[in-house]
Amino acid sequence: MSTELDSNLNLFSADVANVSSGDDGTEFGWVLGAGAEYAITEHLSVKAEYLHGWYGDADLDIFKAPDGLETAKYVLKQNLQTNVVRVGLAYHFGGF
Repeated sequence: MSTELDSNLNLFSADVANVSSGDDGTEFGWVLGAGAEYAITEHLSVKAEYLHGWYGDADLDIFKAPDGLETAKYVLKQNLQTNVVRVGLAYHFGGF
C-alpha cells in the first residue's frame, strides 16, 4: 500500500525569487485491522471495523533555495499514520 505526498505550501510571496516548496515521494507501509459482524435478525446485521495504517516517516521540504546549501533548507518531519473506524448496518435480502 502506498500514499503519494504532494505538498505545495505557499509560504512566500511571488516576489521571492528562486525559492521552491513542496515534496513528491511514495511511502510504503502496512495496514492492520480487525472487524466483526453480528446478526440482529434474519435480515439485519451490524458491523464494526478498525484499521491502523503506518507508512513510515517522511521529510517534507517546506522551502529550499536552488543553491543546494543545507542552511537554506527547512524540512518538516511527518510520521504518516492513519486510524480508521467504520460502523455499519446491513440488510440481507435473501436472509442468512
